[in-house]
Amino acid sequence: MKKKDKMLLYSATKSLDVRYVFGGAKESAEIVISGAKSHAVLHTAYENFLSIREQQGYKVINKSTNFATARMTVLFTDTDTDEGYLGDEIMTRSFDIHVKHDSKDRILSCLDLYDGKHNYDVKALPVTKRSRNSVFNERIEQNVVNFSHISKYYDFTPATITAAADLKSAVSGPMFHEKFHHTEQGIMYYLCGPGLSYIAGLASAKAGYFYGVVLDLYTSRMMCCNCNACLLGMQHSQAKGFLTNLKQVLAEEKVQTRENLMLSIRVSASQAPKGVNLEALKLPDDKGVVHEYNPDKITKIFQAENKSLGTKKITKEKQLSLANYQGTIFTSKTFSKKKLEKNERIRLQP
Repeated sequence: MKKKDKMLLYSATKSLDVRYVFGGAKESAEIVISGAKSHAVLHTAYENFLSIREQQGYKVINKSTNFATARMTVLFTDTDTDEGYLGDEIMTRSFDIHVKHDSKDRILSCLDLYDGKHNYDVKALPVTKRSRNSVFNERIEQNVVNFSHISKYYDFTPATITAAADLKSAVSGPMFHEKFHHTEQGIMYYLCGPGLSYIAGLASAKAGYFYGVVLDLYTSRMMCCNCNACLLGMQHSQAKGFLTNLKQVLAEEKVQTRENLMLSIRVSASQAPKGVNLEALKLPDDKGVVHEYNPDKITKIFQAENKSLGTKKITKEKQLSLANYQGTIFTSKTFSKKKLEKNERIRLQP
């Protein structure tokens, strides 16, 4: 395939409104899921968190530290194919992604998420760079491998890891933390593990048939090439990985799923990575457009500059604050947060 015919790892846009179209053997349904309000909530949570942190006298956050907040919406119907063709109504339930951690802390880095049973050190490295977790690495590898099956369709930089052997080399190297201890990897790690049961539980009470999930992700800084590739790998996991495992968990709950179970990803960001700018997200002239997305035809990640969605106006009109977000605040690095853990404005109320 010629370079000019290849897709970028994400589709730049000024709108995260999407019409999801399903037309399987017994399906004929569609639904529009707007994106601006969700991303206003996710962005405001981040802004409020930093403000509270500053008021408590903490040092200014290092610019290399990234933060993310996330929400997931499940799409389903209360009928199933045993009754014949499905109806044209799609039902939804949404939840902010909250990791039920051992502590009451809702500010979690990849290191905080590590499963202690599978931790190990790379002895040859300095103490600050040694920590590894085999389960964390295995979930990254599955997403890398899934992306490798479709990588020929995408245009990506040489820094993008697209093979298991290259990932293994990165895991044993001194820059693994810098390359993969990202907020988005923390979210993927959770969703590919404990998050599966939570998603199934959210839908199983009412669902007879499950179409898929929409992941809305706010990241303070645009995603790197490897996080983009891994998210695409998650979307292409019908044979092995996230979607395969989700199907299995749903089947255990007696919920039918479409053959090509959907994972759609919508991202907004406020800052560019070091050495890059946000111009790529400012180029499209599609503000207010409702994108059409058919998971049987194409897979893509929609990414926008957060403010282009009109989130500032929504935050003001709806008087949004951190209290409107009931999820985890994912961070790429660990830092002192004892006072934050006790702050009533940050702690989730039972």
